[in-house]
Amino acid sequence: MYRLIYSIFFIALLQGCSWFATRTPEDPSNSGLGFKPPTTPDLVITNLQNAFTDNNAENYILCFTDTLINKNLQFQFTPSGEANARYASLFANWNINNERAAFLSMVSRLEQNSRLLLTLSNSRFDILLPDSAVYVSDYSISVPTVVTAFEKNYVGSMRLTISQIGNGLWGISRWIDSRNPGIDSTLSTWSILKGQYSN
Repeated sequence: MYRLIYSIFFIALLQGCSWFATRTPEDPSNSGLGFKPPTTPDLVITNLQNAFTDNNAENYILCFTDTLINKNLQFQFTPSGEANARYASLFANWNINNERAAFLSMVSRLEQNSRLLLTLSNSRFDILLPDSAVYVSDYSISVPTVVTAFEKNYVGSMRLTISQIGNGLWGISRWIDSRNPGIDSTLSTWSILKGQYSN
C-alpha cells in the first residue's frame, strides 16, 4: 500500500516539476556580469562604462553612493552652465532617483538592438586619499536614439568625487559636469542629455 502511494506521489512530482527540462537562457545584457564589486575607485569607473555598454540602469545606479549604507554621503550633481540655465528647476533637487529615471528613459528610446557608448579620454585621478578620490576625465557619449529631436552625441568634461561608502565599497558622491572648451562646442554636455530624457 505504502509502495503504491509512494510511486504515485513520485510520478506526480516528476510530472509537475521541470527538474530535467532546459530553461531559457538569461539575457546577457541583464546578467550583471559587467558589474564588479567596487572595492577601488577605478572599479567604479569601469562599472560606469560597462553599465552604458550593457544598457543596464541598475548597474549604473550602483556606481553611486548609497545613503542606506552611509547617510553622510548624499549624492550631489552640478550640471554644466547651459544645462543649468535650461533645466534649473530640474537640477535644483537632482538625486539618485532622477539619475535612474533619466537612464531608463534613454535606454527605452534606443534604436532596436543598439547600445550606448561612453568613451573616456584624458582621464586621471587628481586626488587619491584613503576614503575618497577625485577623478577627472573628458567624455563622449553616443546615444542611438529613435527620438529625432534629441542629439545622438554628447561631449564634455566631468569631475567625480568617489567616496568610500562602507563595507570596503566605493561610489560616486559628487559629480561636476562642464563643457570642455577644447572640444567641439556645438555638441551638448552630459547634463543636457540627462535633462532631455528627464522631461
